[in-house]
Amino acid sequence: MMRAMQDGRKLSVLNINDDFNREALAIEIDLSLPSNLVIRTLQYLEEEQGLPQMIRVDNGLEFSSHNFRW
Repeated sequence: MMRAMQDGRKLSVLNINDDFNREALAIEIDLSLPSNLVIRTLQYLEEEQGLPQMIRVDNGLEFSSHNFRW
């Protein structure tokens, strides 16, 4: 998800949602979301409550990184 600020800079938003119970598990907002931030967020979720058997992602660049491919 991406939004623009009033001065034109773009903000990237990472939403991690549980589709089953429609709960937002994590939201990260920054000027860029490198794959390491996505991985760190997933690792935090794994420690706090575990990860699901399947993760569905969009086609964002942060998901095409070699670091993200487990």
